[in-house]
Amino acid sequence: MGSQNTIMIVNKNMVRGEATGSGSITPGHLLYRTSADLVAVHAAASGRHQSMFAIEDELQGKDISDVYATATKVQYVVCNRGDQIHALIANGANIVKGDYLTSAGDGTLKEMKGDSTILEEFPVAVARETCDMTGSSAEDDPRCIVEIV
Repeated sequence: MGSQNTIMIVNKNMVRGEATGSGSITPGHLLYRTSADLVAVHAAASGRHQSMFAIEDELQGKDISDVYATATKVQYVVCNRGDQIHALIANGANIVKGDYLTSAGDGTLKEMKGDSTILEEFPVAVARETCDMTGSSAEDDPRCIVEIV
């Protein structure tokens, strides 16, 4: 697993922004924009998404382990194909380098089903490293470097 201290790894064409958060958000979470123009943890498992991820608030001296509290400003990036980030992986997931990943419905990413079609699951990224979260503990980094598709 990655031991990065930043969420953005390869930034070819990311758009950076800031919005008020709805709920607790951790850097590396997949996000969506609400109808109230807030950002929240992506909650539709395998669902449509804008490749928007929370990043660390380095402007305030924060790092990737610092969680954004509800109703605070959240720094985020909207990624494009080929960008690489340090995304949160679903607890219990065993990701192999090259796996296609989709939303787990809680802001994390999980492996796409091998027999699914693009109409059933919307891919977010491809794993750039192997990340085994099956026996994870609090000390393990729950993030994996992924490339946006």
